Amino acid sequence: MTARRTTRPPKKQTISEWADKHFRLTGESSSLEGPWTTLPYQREPMDLIGDPSVSRITFMKSSRVGFTKACVVAPIMYFIAHDPRSMAVAQASDEDAKGFVKDEINPLFDQLEELDGLVSTSQRDGSNTLSHKQFPGGTLHVGGAHSSKIFRRITVRAFFLDEIDAYPVSTAGEGDTRKLAGMRMQDAPDPILVEGSSPKFKGSSRIEDSFLGSD
Repeated sequence: MTARRTTRPPKKQTISEWADKHFRLTGESSSLEGPWTTLPYQREPMDLIGDPSVSRITFMKSSRVGFTKACVVAPIMYFIAHDPRSMAVAQASDEDAKGFVKDEINPLFDQLEELDGLVSTSQRDGSNTLSHKQFPGGTLHVGGAHSSKIFRRITVRAFFLDEIDAYPVSTAGEGDTRKLAGMRMQDAPDPILVEGSSPKFKGSSRIEDSFLGSD
């Protein structure tokens, strides 16, 4: 019995459990700095992002509730460390995308021990740019929703749409961003689409439309 216990594989952590142990708030993107603590309303959506039976998460929210950190940044770091896959993040504009990488992503590569050595932090390394980060088992692509670059020539298992009510009605004239993101995950195993936003106008809000169409 003792031997059976010692050889049993460790229980897989949920994303929120991993975040409570390893994730951090950095001074570049938060007024607070230090260890992360998952809030009660953040826990379920965070954990569902890592559930292979779930293919879409829609988070309609007020402002300043920690969606980007809880449901975009923390899952990305978890996947890089424990379940490598190719991923993509679309921000409202190219400038927003650059700021997201500089303030939310890059500082964590230096501060999270679980990611030590997995992602190059050298700006001279071609595997580490503002638009993509390579790591063992996958690549992180980041871009603005006004451009079609982030929606072409890639296949990803996870696509994060941050503040989609600020996206253009049509991305570079090629259609709705949500559909374009879905096309990038076709044929990918256990794909997950995560979309979150504060709603703008009732009846024309993209996040409201997704939320009302959810279960």
